[in-house]
Amino acid sequence: MEPAIAERDSFTVVGVVARGDASSLDFAAIWTERFMAYYALLMPRSSDKACYGVSFATERAGIIDYVAGMAVDDVPDLPEGLVVREVLAARYAVFRCTVNTIGETYERIFKEWLPSAQCQHDPSAPAFEFYPPGTVGGESPVQIHIPLR
Repeated sequence: MEPAIAERDSFTVVGVVARGDASSLDFAAIWTERFMAYYALLMPRSSDKACYGVSFATERAGIIDYVAGMAVDDVPDLPEGLVVREVLAARYAVFRCTVNTIGETYERIFKEWLPSAQCQHDPSAPAFEFYPPGTVGGESPVQIHIPLR
């Protein structure tokens, strides 16, 4: 499990937000029941036609704000239910997996790879999933970005 290391520029993500413990959030429902209601509105404004699942730290330990959304260059007038968040430029370890193996991959990253890695996780920057255009689930590819310091 060796990741690629990549520098990412900052980007703005617009989407729906859910707050909770990562182990108790229903990520599938966030995407299918909440985000998809805004997909047609966001797609024409998307800078890369990809989707992002971004985990922002909150003031409470162990609680995240998970934003399911799309990167945009210009923030549109937003209907109620959407949020705007900035993902600052950072250095990331990038892990490849599939939609079906996201949870398992995160577990391996934090339990196996990070404890023995030559670098450290940077909790001040958000981790995120990058879903390339055309991702529909199952065996579709995903890239998990873990911020480093």
